[in-house]
Order: sequence, then C-alpha cells, then structure tokens
Amino acid sequence: QLVLVFLLAKEMFGLKTAYLSGMFTAFSPQIVIQSCFLLSHLPCACFLLAFLYGFMKWQKTERIFWIIFGGIFWTAAFLTRPTTAVGVAFPVALLTLLRFLKTRKKQYLFQVGIWILMAALAVILYGAYNKAVTGSFTKSPFDLYAEIHAPIHRYGFDTWSKYRDQA
Repeated sequence: QLVLVFLLAKEMFGLKTAYLSGMFTAFSPQIVIQSCFLLSHLPCACFLLAFLYGFMKWQKTERIFWIIFGGIFWTAAFLTRPTTAVGVAFPVALLTLLRFLKTRKKQYLFQVGIWILMAALAVILYGAYNKAVTGSFTKSPFDLYAEIHAPIHRYGFDTWSKYRDQA
C-alpha cells in the first residue's frame, strides 16, 4: 500500500508530496491496526489505489493498457468490498463521462467501452461467486450470514423493531 500511495501522490502532485504521503502512510497507526485484522478493508484499499493509479495514468497517456490495469484492480476491489468499489468508481465514471463529452473523440468512446466491459466482468464474477456460495446470484455471503445468525444486522434505519419483542 505504501508503494501505491507514493506512486499515486507522485502522479497527482509531484515527488515532494509523494515522499510526504509515503511517510504518513508508513507511520499511520490505522494501517498498522488494520493489517492485524483479517478484514477486507486493507486489501480493498490497495486494489482501489491501484485502480486510481491506472486511471490517472490513462488520463495522461490514453493507453489501453492502463484501462485494463485499472479495470483488473477495480474488479478485485469489487469482489472484495462491492459497495466501497462502486463508491470510488462513481466519481471516476462521472469524470470520464465529462471528459468524453468535452473531447468527443471516437477513440475515447472505445476506451470507455473497455471500462464498461471491465465493470460488467466484475458484476458477473461477483454474481457467480454469490451463486456458488449462497445459491443465489444476488445474495452475498454476508447477507446469508446476517439472515441466519443476525437478522437485525441490516442496512437502513429501524431494522430491529420487528425483532424487539422476540428478545
């Protein structure tokens, strides 16, 4: 993660800021604490940093390699933490759309199509994973676990009221 933070900061702000960002990342207590847990937060952050690095390189070079690079890492992030990956990809998609509307290059439309294919691949892989684990294309393992063992643990507000009287 340190290398990815350094590369992304160098790409966006320059070498001086990259060294400072790397130093802050290296001594971040949150990184140390998260690396001790078997949770998906840190791997997802690494995948998303690589995705953003690929996106930044693509913005500068317009090479298809960087689209595929970023798409692979976004797919990995989506398989790790789907909501987080979509949340990071949404502003990137808006920026990409605005850039396309500004330039109107046909070559750019092909490149955006590759981004969309990579996102579709991620959704298909995630659905196949869900189907293999839970038997449903749309139900994630977390949803199945919550349904069986923790029915109150849901998205939204007042999810516990119908279970309040059972306790």
